[in-house]
Amino acid sequence: SIVEKSGRKMTCFIQPQADYEDSIEPDAQNLKFYLQQMKEQNAEAGLSLQYQNTASFEEKLKKEFFPVLLVEGDDAFLREKAVETVCASLNVAMPELNITVLREPSVTELVACASGFPFLSEKRAVVARGLANAGAGKAVHSKENAPLLRYSQNPLESTCLILCDDSQSSCFDGVKAEKIDCSKPDLSFCVKWINDFAASCGASVANGAAALLAEYCLRDMSRISSETKKLVSFGEITREL
Repeated sequence: SIVEKSGRKMTCFIQPQADYEDSIEPDAQNLKFYLQQMKEQNAEAGLSLQYQNTASFEEKLKKEFFPVLLVEGDDAFLREKAVETVCASLNVAMPELNITVLREPSVTELVACASGFPFLSEKRAVVARGLANAGAGKAVHSKENAPLLRYSQNPLESTCLILCDDSQSSCFDGVKAEKIDCSKPDLSFCVKWINDFAASCGASVANGAAALLAEYCLRDMSRISSETKKLVSFGEITREL
């Protein structure tokens, strides 16, 4: 490990609970497990009093319509789920005609598509997976993206334009949009997702197993989803991964 190679001492901060409104109490077994790991690495531990207090994204979508959304962050699983959640919240009629997915379109193509009206539906969705010039520099972005920037200032109220920066290229910089952060989640989010998914499949989760699985997958939700689906097929997720 880095600690062993550098000869430096590790300092860890423990967060008792990330979200005090999620009805999930801290697990003493998790604390015991991680303190034991720190002891074996001759590490020191401190207490972090930071916590999150965020409203449900789904609830936010029920209350307000966002004509331009920017989905960004390095977790592909969460980005995909965010797009699915937004599209589902729109209650689009005839989705085969009113939900359009564009892969690396030109700015001209994207703006033209977003400017169209829905067909026999109150709303439509246009999903843009990156841009054609995603690998270009910021100077190119600012010049070629001008039509998109103008559209974002005065978007069509019947279209939900969902911009997905899948390549992490910042190709949508400067666009006026509601941002959806799909960065790598914290441990409490991963543990809750694993427990909820296992419960929905009728599988049990041993104490500390969800946290161990999340750390084993480096909190990558694509890996966590894949591994959790495999493990629940056995009816139980244990600490013996």
